[in-house]
Amino acid sequence: MRSLARAMAIALTALVACSDSSDRADADARAEVDPDTSPADTSDADGDTARPDVADADAGDAAPAECEVDLDCRLPCAEGRCLDGRCTYAAADPTASGCLDGEPLACVAPGAPSPASACLFCNPHAALIGYSNVALAETFEVGAGRLLIEKLTPSSASWTISSRRAGDGERSLYFGDAALGTYDVGERAAARAVTPPIALPADPPELTVGFQLFADTEETPGFDRLQLLVLPPASGDGDAVAPVVVWSSDEIGGTTHGEFLPIAVALGPLAPGQRLAFEADSIDGIINGFEGFYIDSVRLFSGCCDAEHPCDDGNPCTDDACSEGLCTFTARASCCLSDGDCDDGDPCSDDACQRAAGERGGACVSIPRPDCCAGASDCDDGDPCTEDACLTEADGAGRCRQAPLCCASDTACDDGDACTIGTCLDGQCHYRSACCRADADCDDGVACTLDRCEAGVCHNDFTYERGCCVPDVLSERFDAGAPGGWNLSPPANNVGWRVHPNPSAPSGTHVLYYGHPTLNFYESGGRNSGTATTPLVRLPDGVELKLSFQVLLDVEDNPQRDLFAVEALIGQAVVPLVGKAELTLGRWQEVQVDLTWAASQAIQIRFSFDSVDGAQNTTRGVLLDDVRLLSTCLPRRCGLDAECGSRASCIVGTCDEGQCRYGGGC
Repeated sequence: MRSLARAMAIALTALVACSDSSDRADADARAEVDPDTSPADTSDADGDTARPDVADADAGDAAPAECEVDLDCRLPCAEGRCLDGRCTYAAADPTASGCLDGEPLACVAPGAPSPASACLFCNPHAALIGYSNVALAETFEVGAGRLLIEKLTPSSASWTISSRRAGDGERSLYFGDAALGTYDVGERAAARAVTPPIALPADPPELTVGFQLFADTEETPGFDRLQLLVLPPASGDGDAVAPVVVWSSDEIGGTTHGEFLPIAVALGPLAPGQRLAFEADSIDGIINGFEGFYIDSVRLFSGCCDAEHPCDDGNPCTDDACSEGLCTFTARASCCLSDGDCDDGDPCSDDACQRAAGERGGACVSIPRPDCCAGASDCDDGDPCTEDACLTEADGAGRCRQAPLCCASDTACDDGDACTIGTCLDGQCHYRSACCRADADCDDGVACTLDRCEAGVCHNDFTYERGCCVPDVLSERFDAGAPGGWNLSPPANNVGWRVHPNPSAPSGTHVLYYGHPTLNFYESGGRNSGTATTPLVRLPDGVELKLSFQVLLDVEDNPQRDLFAVEALIGQAVVPLVGKAELTLGRWQEVQVDLTWAASQAIQIRFSFDSVDGAQNTTRGVLLDDVRLLSTCLPRRCGLDAECGSRASCIVGTCDEGQCRYGGGC
């Protein structure tokens, strides 16, 4: 009986080791998984296995045809169990340093190609026995898997595992502050999630990375973005080759509209040892009150397929097929993933993606809007004494208006629309527009402004997008009362910052004054101080900039008393610009400060005064006028890095191709 059992074991082992692709499915079925006896995790700190690298094994490293104990089934790349006289191995082993293939089973190095197809290769994390078309797969159900988290800023926002949202299963990889549920942490937040080196054949196949993404961020291009990077192979001397950006959340407008969406990025061939990284970066510390990014179901796969390796791009709106060993993905015209995928071109319908419970793919439906019009003919009420019109709304839809045509006085021409003024001439009503109804009514013809109609009033906001510039970024002459958006600290005993008339103003009639409004000094009975801070503005990118203002200091000349200072506030950084020691007392003077180093930053300028004591405070104080942030709209020319200096330690300037470039953020 014992010899019969050994003979059966030999036969079963031969079936497991069979390399013919038509028999491999049966062999894998026999390769049992026993979680209670799976090898312990021997990964080192870098995620690489502690076992030595494995090349194609010689005959001495092959699995035996029969076994007595588990030790008989140990190979350099895998540890097996001896069951009923035959060796069995895990179907996939994240701790293994190679794959098993051949007859008898022998070790194959990670990345080694299949003899049958160059785009099937050894990946013990996907399949220990045989070959796979998957180079990486992470679901985040039991942690970050093999991804290494790198914080790029010291903020509390980073990549963590979250159960708040998931595309599949119960967990996903989340960028933000896990406790707050947002990345609004008062400063720039940035971090990377980096894969281990990808094991691939020397002649690598075309690869695609697919993942599910939930994005809730600022929708301004270039800010609060997620990028997929290809990193060079790791080396002890650092990365000699710059990362390559292969995808950015700017491509989807920074949001997935409250849903997980499948993302697929064709990478082409990767070199062995290259890595992928998901890099999230808020870029700055403002407008960050959003949830952030969630990533789930990451798969890096080749385009090869067979019966054991079906095609799946993770997108429910594609038909996945295997044809002659290659995957094809055909989009379904009637399928949608979100409401944004649905648009029938009719402004009088609301388009939505309807999905069955539990389904991620759905179908587009159009719901007509009541009382909506596309033209005047839709609004004909049959009354010759009314003018039938279709008024366009901001979203392109229309609403009917019946305005009186026949009249005896102006009051008869009231059509109930606050944006039209009607007058009666010769028994006929005539109308003119008094305000905007849609964003299109506010088009100022300038490409660098965002034109919008809000409550019937046009607004043309400069966007400061790359390539856009305006010479006068901020200008305040204080002649129209308290400046909008400025923050003036409260006066103490009626001494502080305020807009005040002054006949000596360099321009206009008013100045920003620190002192008492009627006594014209800054005596308050003791020490007093205050600040005046401009609104937050974003400076144009890549151009020369300067701060300009007029100031008169009528204060004590003691360098330790009556201190006046000008500072730039950028993120959490306070950058000194001008101090009392640099100014002349007792007369108006124009001050100019270079701010080119702060290009593209969101900045505030703060003017402050501190008497330090309560003595000798009976002179006028501080008078300020003509505060301006100005740009040449031209880049700064340079020959050396030293010509591109920065006042802020968190911003570094370099000379690149004859122009100053600045990087970093505060």
